[in-house]
Amino acid sequence: MPFIHDPAAELGAIRECMTPLLDAHLVLVAAMASGQYTSPRVVNLMFQYLSHAIQLKDMYKHMKDHWDNILHNIAFPMMCFNDEDEELRRKDLGVAVVLWRDDPHDYIRMGYDILEDMYSPKTAAANLAHELCSKKKAHLEAFMALIVQVFAAFNAKVVSGEKLTAVETRKMDGAMLAVGIMTDILKGKWPPLGPLAKSWAAVIKRDPSRRGPLAKYE
Repeated sequence: MPFIHDPAAELGAIRECMTPLLDAHLVLVAAMASGQYTSPRVVNLMFQYLSHAIQLKDMYKHMKDHWDNILHNIAFPMMCFNDEDEELRRKDLGVAVVLWRDDPHDYIRMGYDILEDMYSPKTAAANLAHELCSKKKAHLEAFMALIVQVFAAFNAKVVSGEKLTAVETRKMDGAMLAVGIMTDILKGKWPPLGPLAKSWAAVIKRDPSRRGPLAKYE
């Protein structure tokens, strides 16, 4: 029997099934925002479901007051370098190797591993950011304004010679990831990022000790 698309049935499924599930995911988001532990797999699946919701008109509208808050305060922090990244290791002849420090090339390679992507909360958060910013220009502008702030604060400290905190370098790592995943959307629309990135790169070359987790981008 051939498949017959029924718009009314699809709308009913969205209203009766998918929207309540979306509300349940919003409860998970609120729990994460309050600092409650959520397993990496649950976080991954949550971001995947939210990314799918963005593509459906009624579900997107249902969450219209929450999208930017989720992106800025939940997804973006998940995109930043974190304790799990710092502890990511592999065994070389029985010796534990800290990837981002000892083998940044392999650290980056793992970021593009399709099997890793299936379970990675960071990748799922980045995919959500891309989906949302592709959906509406207002989301892109608000998110890039946040990223520019991170670049500016980092750049100001580096130029002044002040000591960078771990939080600041980790946020910059997330900001650079955000710019990287948005390249197909941005296409030169945000020139403020260029001078800040060049200034940061120049200072890093003069003082490599400031690289921290950002070393993997060089």
